[in-house]
Parts: sequence; structure tokens; C-alpha cells
Amino acid sequence: MIVTDHSPCPPDMKRTDTGRFDQAWGGIASLSLALPVIHTEAALRGHTLEDIARWMSTAPATLAGLANEAGSLQSDRDANFVVFDTEAEFTVTPDKLHYRHTISPYMGRRCAAL
Repeated sequence: MIVTDHSPCPPDMKRTDTGRFDQAWGGIASLSLALPVIHTEAALRGHTLEDIARWMSTAPATLAGLANEAGSLQSDRDANFVVFDTEAEFTVTPDKLHYRHTISPYMGRRCAAL
């Protein structure tokens, strides 16, 4: 199962000035990068879009007790889906980040585009 914890903070709380990882705020704002990063890394390891759908939709819905309401595209269930070109790519840059503090551990990285 793969889930996100959108936990943004100001850059100074990351303690990049000291390099003290043990004192840095633990979360990152990465919700908009979750699927591109997972798709990129999963593809490199031979996983399919079906695997990703299970990890990021079916399994979390089941854990949350929502398997009869969400987590798969079936009649009478909530449907959240995305359509994207599996061959397209982009580079993570500050202008591509859609949140207040445009910092990311993925900065400069090539990812599958959405």
C-alpha cells in the first residue's frame, strides 16, 4: 500500500542550514508528485499500472473500511481517476510544484508526466 501524508512546512523547518536531519520537520508537500514518482519508480522495477492502482487505491480503501464504496471503478462506487500519457516525462522544478513552499526532495528529477 502507498499513501501520502501531505505535511508541508516552511523551508527553514527542514534544517537544511544545519544538515540536522534528526531535527527537520518530517513531512513534505508532495501530493502532486505522488503518482508521477510512483509510476516512474514502479515502471523501472517492472510493475504495472494495475499494481499502482492496487497500491494507491484498492488497498487504502480496504484498510479504511471503504472497499464497498471506493477503491475500484465499479457501479455505485465513488470514482476518482486520472488519465495520463505513460510515455510523457517532465522535470520537477519549482514552477511545477503547486503548493506554498516550493521545495522538494524530487527537485531536478525526471518523472512520468500527468
